[in-house]
Amino acid sequence: MSAPAIELKDSCLILKGDWTLSAPAPDFPERVPGTIDLTAVESWDSSLIAWLWHIKRLPDGSSVRIVGSTGNLFKLMALADAGTANADGLTHPQYKVSSTLGEKSATPPAIRHSTRYKAAVWLDNARSACLDALSFLGELVINLAKFSNIKTREHFRASDWLEEIFQAGCRALPIVAFLSFLVGLILAFVSAIQLKMFGASIYVADLVGISMTREMGSLMTGIIMAGRTGAAYAAQIGAMKRSEELDALRTMGLSPITMVVLPKTLALTTMTPLLSIFSTFVGMFAGLTVANSVLDISVFQYINETAHSVPLHDLIIGVLKSVVYGFLVAFAGAWRGSRCGNSADAVGKAATSAVVLSLTLIVVADGLFAVLLNALKL
Repeated sequence: MSAPAIELKDSCLILKGDWTLSAPAPDFPERVPGTIDLTAVESWDSSLIAWLWHIKRLPDGSSVRIVGSTGNLFKLMALADAGTANADGLTHPQYKVSSTLGEKSATPPAIRHSTRYKAAVWLDNARSACLDALSFLGELVINLAKFSNIKTREHFRASDWLEEIFQAGCRALPIVAFLSFLVGLILAFVSAIQLKMFGASIYVADLVGISMTREMGSLMTGIIMAGRTGAAYAAQIGAMKRSEELDALRTMGLSPITMVVLPKTLALTTMTPLLSIFSTFVGMFAGLTVANSVLDISVFQYINETAHSVPLHDLIIGVLKSVVYGFLVAFAGAWRGSRCGNSADAVGKAATSAVVLSLTLIVVADGLFAVLLNALKL
């Protein structure tokens, strides 16, 4: 085993010997070289990583090129850099170091504070986020496709899925019932005031029934799941990422998507339609309560009018909407949680952004459903 040594030729610093913790590393050079050649390094460990990392922190050290090593060294340097490494440094032969502060300082203040610059930065961040979301969605869909094939199904535990079903479904029944009952009451009271003026109080059953089956049942369920379950998914996965549990799964050769995300997605997509149907009937019951107590409409009259005014395809449309809403909520929670930072504050921000994203996606999907159903005359 030869001791570590350095040799400066022109603007190239050549490293030689075994760069391990068993031997002290040489002192840093008086001037920062343009290139560091690692071809003559026989073996190395974290000692070499630390030495190069400090070279990068010397004045003018960020422009140093490192040649003669494999990509594993650059990956370890990126990890040692605590998240400030340029994304290209993981694969590019020349390891680079850049930070948000450094990028801003390279831009003149007059440009940084201009509206066009801020808009360009926002658009670039939005583009990156969209591409990242599409990448995560593609990975999730691929795992769902593998799950559908029994021969390729792996690392999926049914016990996790059943536990998520209980958490997302059974435990959500009280809040879904309470809010759906209130929504049904509001719809019945608002419609009763107007319809009573024209002597058409019986049509309260029509309005409440169609509203709950076609729109409000699935929409209210999606909103409740976004605030309750989507935020929980983001916080749970974010905490796992912060504690490096997701990295541990990858180290063991297990897919975090299959092990963590897939059970949650399947559970929420399965339970949201059932909760939507439950919400629909609770809202109808609330309308029945108002009609019977305020408008003197009998229970038989209300049920009969609802049965005649609400077609089956309206209920099917509401169920289909809820399936999409459940998947969107699970996707938003899992994506924001998996992209969480490494601080406790980042976990809270991930949960908040998951709720906002879920609600946005639900509203957009509801609008698309409205356009599509109108085009199909449904």
